[in-house]
Amino acid sequence: MKRPIPLNLQALYADLAQQLPDDPPASISRRMKGGKLRLHAVHPGGHQEYIGTVGEAEAEAKAAAFRAAAGRTRARRKIITALKAAGVPTPDPIASRVLSAMARNGLFEKGAVVVGTIAYQLYPIIVGDRLTMSSMYSRDVDVAVARIAIPGMASLPPMDAILREVDASFAPKFHVEQKQPSTFRDASGYKVEVLTTPGRPVTLRGLDCGAEPLAFMDYLIEDAMPVVALIGSGVRVMVPQPIRFALHKLIIAQRRKSQEAKSQKDIAQACELLDVLRSNDPDAVADAIDEARERGPTWRKMLDRGLARCSSR
Repeated sequence: MKRPIPLNLQALYADLAQQLPDDPPASISRRMKGGKLRLHAVHPGGHQEYIGTVGEAEAEAKAAAFRAAAGRTRARRKIITALKAAGVPTPDPIASRVLSAMARNGLFEKGAVVVGTIAYQLYPIIVGDRLTMSSMYSRDVDVAVARIAIPGMASLPPMDAILREVDASFAPKFHVEQKQPSTFRDASGYKVEVLTTPGRPVTLRGLDCGAEPLAFMDYLIEDAMPVVALIGSGVRVMVPQPIRFALHKLIIAQRRKSQEAKSQKDIAQACELLDVLRSNDPDAVADAIDEARERGPTWRKMLDRGLARCSSR
């Protein structure tokens, strides 16, 4: 059953998305030193930046810019509070902190893409429908990196250090024969997994972790799109195109021979998302299905099976 998100809420989100990225917020402090009243910008985390003396035109302009950015940050928080109060879904608290830490450290700027159920949690406001909450439960965050983006990861901090900003208990978990971990868990069992496109397992320099290859991942994350997660004053992340997410779920659901619960969840997410996308633009959905089926007999077989499961629901 469709549950449309009102147009006024979609317009609020559009306003929010246009405001990001923005300068990081900072408060302005004044301190007397050497007989002069000096201005400092106090950034999140406590770092202070000296910007000049009170009365100096350049210093006052910088202070005004920081105050304006802080005002925009407060305005975005109000928009996000309103959207959440109206029932627009948002990631769970741990996932929210993980996404924030990844964004803060530049992962999405370098090509990382959020996949899996956390991506699905970010789609409702994008597609204009609340989607089914029961399909949104997750205890993990999956992030994928295309092999072409791997060189850009060299400048990033280690993944375990990023995750310890979220929770000090996050630690790597090695699989058999893995040289670098691709999975991290906290003390509660919450999992973060790093994935990549088909091929051999790879090491992400800088992040100092591995990335586990998965079939069809190249299709899923091609042409990934930016969205604003409703976290804090807004966090910009990258997610797959919704239609690619839905068709990818139809395919991998056929491959989960011994994981019926996961297969059912994949189908539930795919079918509901396809219904919403068809109601918005049926021709675009038909074109995407045709393009995917043209990739070969394996694609046609698995897509047709997945679509048949949608029809039988």
